[in-house]
Amino acid sequence: MPFQSAYIAAKHGVKGFAESLRVEVAHAKLPISVTTIMPGTINTPLFDKARTKVGVKPVAPPPIYQPAIVAEAIAYAATHPVRHLVVGGSARAIIAAERIAPHLLDAILAPIAYQVHNTHEPKPADAPSNLFAPLDTYNTVEGSFGRQALSHSLYTWFATHPPAQGAAAVGAAVGALSLLGRVRRR
Repeated sequence: MPFQSAYIAAKHGVKGFAESLRVEVAHAKLPISVTTIMPGTINTPLFDKARTKVGVKPVAPPPIYQPAIVAEAIAYAATHPVRHLVVGGSARAIIAAERIAPHLLDAILAPIAYQVHNTHEPKPADAPSNLFAPLDTYNTVEGSFGRQALSHSLYTWFATHPPAQGAAAVGAAVGALSLLGRVRRR
């Protein structure tokens, strides 16, 4: 994603750290589960506080989710050992596309990624930022995209409710068989 190279590099570092830590914990036979939480665009003050040189306040691609969804995922992972937990269906889609067809994802993002980051809200290059020190004016969990932020993620709900996954799979199979039966009767 453009405008996020340092942030994304740090996330890759965290993922690598978690992978190594998971093996070290297993080798030591410690009763600890290591989960990598992978959120999509979350309405935190990141873009309100971060330094930018593009002349406008940026935002990550929509949909935007409220931070409470990430907190719920963390709470779930604390009591249900899972290796990875993706927060937000859009994040799951990007991860899948990167894995399955990375060149296609690049081709899709190249012409549109810069536009989706643009809020058209002016932010000068010398605006206060948290690059070197915290900003007291942003001591909040939520950022300024509350009106656009979703308070629920159906994908994350299913990921943290395994029995519902089974029920949805059975329901989808019954629906598909019913549809197939109707098509064959024609």
